[in-house]
Amino acid sequence: MIRLIAETAWHHEGDFSFMKNLVSKIVSETTADIVKMHITINFDEYMDPSHGSYEELKSMIFSRDQWKELIRIIRKGKKEIMLLLNDIQAIEFGLSFNPEYVEIHSVCLNDIFMLKKLKNSVKKKKKIIIKKKKKKNN
Repeated sequence: MIRLIAETAWHHEGDFSFMKNLVSKIVSETTADIVKMHITINFDEYMDPSHGSYEELKSMIFSRDQWKELIRIIRKGKKEIMLLLNDIQAIEFGLSFNPEYVEIHSVCLNDIFMLKKLKNSVKKKKKIIIKKKKKKNN
C-alpha cells in the first residue's frame, strides 16, 4: 500500500502561526495520509552550543504546548502521525501521543542513549523508521 506523507520539517523557522496554518491546510486540503513533524525538546542535546547556527536554530524551537496543539489538529483531522524525534525528551514526549510512526534521523544512528531510550519506551508494536543518509555522487 502506498502512503502519502506530508513532511513539515523545520521550514516553519519557529513561526508557530505559520506551522499551525500549514498543518491545518495539510489536514483539511490534501490527500496526505500521514503528517510528519520533527520534534526537538532539549535543544542542547540536539546541537552543541559552539555550533555557528546554535542561537538562530534554538530560537525556532516550539514549546510542548505548541506541539500538543499541532498534534490535536492532526488527530482531529483523522490523519496518521509520524514523529521524527531528535532527543531523549522528545522521545518521551512524542511517544505519549501514540504516533503511528516514529523516525530516528540518520545523524542519530550512533546515539546509543537515544536508541536505548526508544527501545525501552515503545510499549507495543510501533513502526520505527530509520532514515539512511544518502551518499553524495561525485
